[in-house]
Amino acid sequence: MSVALFKFKDWVPLFRRALLFLGAALSAGPRTFCLECVLKHLSRARAYLQEAESSPDEYGHFGWWAVGELSHAEDEAAVQMPSLARFIRRERKRLSARRFLGYSFELNHDFFSKAVSGAETGDKTYFA
Repeated sequence: MSVALFKFKDWVPLFRRALLFLGAALSAGPRTFCLECVLKHLSRARAYLQEAESSPDEYGHFGWWAVGELSHAEDEAAVQMPSLARFIRRERKRLSARRFLGYSFELNHDFFSKAVSGAETGDKTYFA
């Protein structure tokens, strides 16, 4: 004899809430541009990569957090600065591919200086 933890009628309100949340999230559209948010996410990604690089045995997983922060920065920049978003995406994909090939995460100082300088000035030549 099995005992059900919840009856179906108990799950219905949970499903309704989940569907409402999902519908609101999908209808929200693209993020609005926020330069401060782009810079914040880039800074966090850099800090995570520094930790992952300094002691990979202890903080190696921070590299994946950095990849997530780069994804957030890319999303924030997509509307107003698509060239910056593409630049961030290339670096994010490079980091992910490098890790999947068995290499450790590495901090690309040139990428971060170009991304931050270009974001602050709006100069698209930084992203070539």
